[in-house]
Amino acid sequence: MKKLALIAASIATAAFGFSATANAECGEVTVGEANWSTAQILAQIDGFVLEHGYGCSVTFTPTSTTQTLALAQGSAGPLVVSEFWNLGVDQDVLAAAVADGEIELTGKPFPEAGEFWYVSPAFAEAYPEIDTVAELIDRPDLFPSPTVDGAGGFYGCPIGIGWGCEHNNTALFKLWGMEDKGWNLENPGSFEGMNSIITDAYVSNGNWVGYYWTPTAIAIENELVALDWGVEFDQSVWDGCVMAHREADALPASCEVPTPAAWTPSDIATATTPALRDTGAYDYVLSRELPMAVLGALDAYMGANQASAADTAKVFLSEYQDMWTSWVDADVADAVLAAL
Repeated sequence: MKKLALIAASIATAAFGFSATANAECGEVTVGEANWSTAQILAQIDGFVLEHGYGCSVTFTPTSTTQTLALAQGSAGPLVVSEFWNLGVDQDVLAAAVADGEIELTGKPFPEAGEFWYVSPAFAEAYPEIDTVAELIDRPDLFPSPTVDGAGGFYGCPIGIGWGCEHNNTALFKLWGMEDKGWNLENPGSFEGMNSIITDAYVSNGNWVGYYWTPTAIAIENELVALDWGVEFDQSVWDGCVMAHREADALPASCEVPTPAAWTPSDIATATTPALRDTGAYDYVLSRELPMAVLGALDAYMGANQASAADTAKVFLSEYQDMWTSWVDADVADAVLAAL
């Protein structure tokens, strides 16, 4: 990370301008920038390469997992949503949109990722015998709720910011019968609040259990320990209960009897519209892929230095030239490097 910091300092005073490019006919492209740090970094990397390497006129627009389909359906021109957790939306609706040519799943921005229920390292060290959700679920007494006396506190996803994990965690909380077992669902009010709770538990060597995902600096730096579910994944339960929960904000009647369920294996793609194929930049989006360790390091740099996603993207493009220049033709790489 010291090397990253030195590079960041060296480019902070550089002038950034538009460069002559190999494809001046790219036209206008919308880049959807989702509301979490790694997605913002990826969006800014894509935006910089599209603008300076392919001559695109880039406009960034806010989005989230649950808004991506609507964004694609409302886009007449090329669209790139760099980090799309596509299992967070209704799969039938997504499949129909793909079949209708409204959206494409073009590439995978990073190969390794996952959503888990984690515990703090202090808990994992103190209770090594409790390493599955199935075992932990009977010990709410080890995780005192800050809001409900006598209950255990399980930390789900931030409320009302458009993340599919809010509904997914709520559904799984119900499927495991956690309220009856003495748990309270503590949904944070914001992404920042979510991170602060995890960091506070780490600093104080406290017990914490809840949802998070990787690759992220929070999971890495706070040494979160992923729990095995202790049960096999069942696609029918995921589709019929977890995904159905988001439609009515309630479990279907057939799912009301507690049915311990595991989280579906993660699948992260880059969402685009078919019009991207006409810009010259399609092959770049299809081929670019960041190792999890690199994305985690960039996420950590952004947080530690209070850097913007745009500045962090420039650090990546300066620091990891051997990686990203293999994703593009030489003239595109030269144009991007000239803009740094």
